[in-house]
Amino acid sequence: MKNQLSVIKSYKNLGILFFSLILALALIIISLFQKSNKASLNTNLTNHMPEFVIVKGTSTEYNELGQFAYNMSADKLSYYAQGDFSDILNPRIKIRDKENKLWLLSAEQGVFNGKQSTLTLSESVKVAPDPEFISKNKSNLHVFAQHLIVNTRKSTIETHEKISIISNNGEIESTGLKADLNEGQAWLHANVKASHKPFY
Repeated sequence: MKNQLSVIKSYKNLGILFFSLILALALIIISLFQKSNKASLNTNLTNHMPEFVIVKGTSTEYNELGQFAYNMSADKLSYYAQGDFSDILNPRIKIRDKENKLWLLSAEQGVFNGKQSTLTLSESVKVAPDPEFISKNKSNLHVFAQHLIVNTRKSTIETHEKISIISNNGEIESTGLKADLNEGQAWLHANVKASHKPFY
């Protein structure tokens, strides 16, 4: 009888010990999980915080020869070091073509990729000559799009989406456009439709 009691007590002690080990292990796992989540949360917050923010800023870039390349202003620019890109609110860009004519580009949103030297414009994108050129030449050409990619290094403008080109002489619609400002050439990709206003 004594032997049986001692065996029962030893089983109870083993059970308590086993339960204590399970409980301790569970607490360790919960603790590690919470630390892991906290570290992950901190990392995500760090990754999504901008390196710096510029409000109402203007930047002018020059090429290797010290000549004007382009000028960009915006209501707000947030730069993210990881990925080397900038999120831009209401960007406005001035860029010159082969004939030294100044073009103005504007949009509601923009993302500048520093590695690729590309500026992706979206929402109410507009391209037009400098107002001084319009008044001197009595030319009123405007390009309207919802999405446009500007390569500031190569001075090219491109989109695969629908665009409208409106001038004094009429209107052209197309799906896709590529323009090389250095060469002074533009290509319309597909679904080109044109209407012409005759001179009287």
